[in-house]
Amino acid sequence: MTIADEGLGHELRNLVMPILLRLDVLRATEPLSPKAQVDIGVIRDMVLRLERLAAGLDGPESQMAPLDNMTASVPGVRVRLLMDDPRQVAVARMLLSQWGWSETEPSEAAGADLLLCDAEHFDGQSEQATWLRSLETAGCRVVVLGSSDGQPARANVSWLESRDLPKLGALLR
Repeated sequence: MTIADEGLGHELRNLVMPILLRLDVLRATEPLSPKAQVDIGVIRDMVLRLERLAAGLDGPESQMAPLDNMTASVPGVRVRLLMDDPRQVAVARMLLSQWGWSETEPSEAAGADLLLCDAEHFDGQSEQATWLRSLETAGCRVVVLGSSDGQPARANVSWLESRDLPKLGALLR
């Protein structure tokens, strides 16, 4: 697949999602000075403006939701997605190691700065219910990687809060 096949706007949206995630983590976890809070807000607004411009590149037929409002089709579950297909909101499972994430050493994993705690990560072998319970009790936000066809290059990145995990667990069972 090329950028032309998938759409330049979609590719740009995939690039801005990690920035939005990191800004959200900083805003939620770090004790910030008032000036830093303003700076993060301004940067976030600029990234969202870029996201809206990127959505416009996909043309009027695009039905992608803005990144800031993207939700799964499950009432009460807030899941933010970085997707290979923006018209399919889905949660899937895969081995984190395929992405350079370590199931045993999450603090050393690529992208670990998006996690707010060291939780037991799903390794593709455990039962989903056990995995979801371990994350729920850890009281953290989680980045979940998944792919409908098992290919890391085509995977979704989901961001959810631990309070949403029981609802998500019911959906996955």
